[in-house]
Amino acid sequence: MIDVTDLAIQKMKEMIEARNDPDTKGIRIGVNSKGCSGHSYTFEYTNIVYSTDFVFEKGGVTLVIDLKSQFYIVGSTIDYEETQFASGFKFINPQVTSECGCGKSFSI
Repeated sequence: MIDVTDLAIQKMKEMIEARNDPDTKGIRIGVNSKGCSGHSYTFEYTNIVYSTDFVFEKGGVTLVIDLKSQFYIVGSTIDYEETQFASGFKFINPQVTSECGCGKSFSI
């Protein structure tokens, strides 16, 4: 469904370990209907996995995607970028038709 680069997996592992919460089941990736272009990505720790979630493991990290978001991120790659001015996770989504100027929201 999606790919996650090795660097992104490494950063996710570091975040989960730093959280030091034994109840954390993994990282939940999703899409909200908000933002200046219509949709924005969500990325958060999760303690709950629902029967309708798509769940997969890569490099020791469990990733969870809710049913509604699956449609919007199928075929995407999650990477981690470090630049001189910022660092963070980046979604490379082939379905995106436009993005806002700040790059935080998108349209399909």
